[in-house]
Amino acid sequence: MLVFIIIITLGSIILLLATHNSIIFNSPLLDAGFIPNLKAILHSLSFADKIVIQGIIQISFIVTYIANFNSAGSNSFWKTSCVEFVISTLLCMPFTGVGMHPLKKVSELIASAPKQSIILSNTPEKDIVSKFPVTDSTINSWSFYSKQIAQEKPMLYPLVLKNTEKFFSSGEQNALLAKPIYFSELSSNISLISNSVTRFSFRIQATQIDTIVIKQNYFDGWQGYLNGKKTDVFPIYQTCIGMAVEAGEHIVTFEYENKAAICLLILYQLLMAGLSCFIIFKFYRIRYILP
Repeated sequence: MLVFIIIITLGSIILLLATHNSIIFNSPLLDAGFIPNLKAILHSLSFADKIVIQGIIQISFIVTYIANFNSAGSNSFWKTSCVEFVISTLLCMPFTGVGMHPLKKVSELIASAPKQSIILSNTPEKDIVSKFPVTDSTINSWSFYSKQIAQEKPMLYPLVLKNTEKFFSSGEQNALLAKPIYFSELSSNISLISNSVTRFSFRIQATQIDTIVIKQNYFDGWQGYLNGKKTDVFPIYQTCIGMAVEAGEHIVTFEYENKAAICLLILYQLLMAGLSCFIIFKFYRIRYILP
């Protein structure tokens, strides 16, 4: 595992030096306060930057583990484990102010949240967003938590996709705010059948060739089905998902499925389970068998 992580870390260093796609060569503008600056720094880190940072942490952790594993009376391994756990958690935790503000303040803001986190209706989005309670930089705008794309400005929590950045730089957000979260380009009759986090289904009555749009970020894994048959979906308005339909009545479905991500998740869980069993076995052997 140590050799593997070293190879990946060195490869990432070579990649960022070759491409200059790194925070080292593209420093973020820092002048808006501690939390916004922290978000800006995390947002400016490229994938290679994050691999290098996490690689250095993991290499230090594993080296300490190897050096102290056979010392039954040593606490260095457990101390290092705690430090690694805290640092990794901080790197992964969205910096929304949680942990930097009194719990009471955060709880009061959460208590005022809209009761629905995903709002799907044919109401213009600007009318929905205007009803959200006012908050601050601790947890940012409630319109972000509603999974809406057409906000007035981009939010750095928990992340901003490149397509979303292109959307805001295009100046199309104001026009899209006047649209509901799902709509047709030529005003075909569209009604929601069902929805979940990974699946949206609509009934369409189109009098001509039309395009159905849903304000969901377009990326690999989203698939379209027209009357049960797979069809193409494409990016529209820089970051939304679109599907073309012919005149007539249709059932349109947008569904997300990423088999590669599922396989990697299963592989990771198996690896962690195997590593846990190995650690338990080695601890049992040192503690109860070798003496």
